[in-house]
Amino acid sequence: MRIVRQIGNSFALFGLFALLSACAEGFEQRAAEQIDKVVLRAPGPEALVYCTNYGCEERHLFALSASQWEAIKGHFRDVSRSPDEERRAIAQAAADYELAVMAQTGIGPDVGGTLVGYGQPDQTDCIDETANMVQFLELLQHQGLLRYHRVAAPVMKDPVVEGWFHFSATVAEIEGGEIWSVDSWYLDSGHPAIVLPLEVWRGDLEPLVACMAQDVGELREQAACKTNYPALTAFLAAGFSSGQIASTLQPRQ
Repeated sequence: MRIVRQIGNSFALFGLFALLSACAEGFEQRAAEQIDKVVLRAPGPEALVYCTNYGCEERHLFALSASQWEAIKGHFRDVSRSPDEERRAIAQAAADYELAVMAQTGIGPDVGGTLVGYGQPDQTDCIDETANMVQFLELLQHQGLLRYHRVAAPVMKDPVVEGWFHFSATVAEIEGGEIWSVDSWYLDSGHPAIVLPLEVWRGDLEPLVACMAQDVGELREQAACKTNYPALTAFLAAGFSSGQIASTLQPRQ
C-alpha cells in the first residue's frame, strides 16, 4: 500500500533559500534539523519513510517485504574483515533499497540529479535523497548491520547546480572518526550510492561521474579517468560490481 502524507511547502523552500542566500552559514545545520524531523529514528523494515517531489514535499510510508529485507541484509553477511568492505556493502545495499521502495510504494524511477527529471512524477532533489539515505542508514544501524560505521550528520557543499548547495548523508568510521558521504543524488534510482571520503566528495565529482560508463555489463574506467582521477576512480568503483550499472552515466544538473 502506498500512503502519502503532504507536509507542506516550508521544507520545499529550502532549495529556494539556498539559491537566494548569499551566505551559507547555519544553513547546513538547519537543513540537518529539518531532515531529522522527517526520518523515523530506530526504524525497522516494517515502518520506513521515503521522500519525493523536492524538499520532501511528499512522504511515502512503507514496509519492506521479508525477501527485500533479506536481500539488503545479505550484503552485510561477509563484511567482517574491514571498513572498506562495509562501505561497499552500504553502497550496493542502497541500490536494492531504492528498488524495494519503488516496488512497495508504486512510485516511479527517479532520474539522477535534480533538473534532468524535473516535471516528471516522483522525482527527488538532494534534500529528498539525503533524507532517504539517512533513513536507510538509520535502518542499517538500528538493525545491527553496521560494525565499522555510525550514522553521522548530513553535510553540505558548494553548489553543484549553479546557485544550489548540495547535501549528502554521511557515516563516520568508528575507529578514527573519518567521515564518508553516502550520496544517491548523482545517479538514477536503483544504482549504488557513491560513498567517498568527505574531502573528496566536497570536490567536483561531475567529471568523474561523467567518465564512468557501462561496457558489456561491467564498469569501465576510461583512460582519461584513470589518468586524471586515479584515487577518485578507485573510491567510486569500489561501490559498484559487474552488471550493476544500467545505463551510461552522464553529467547531471
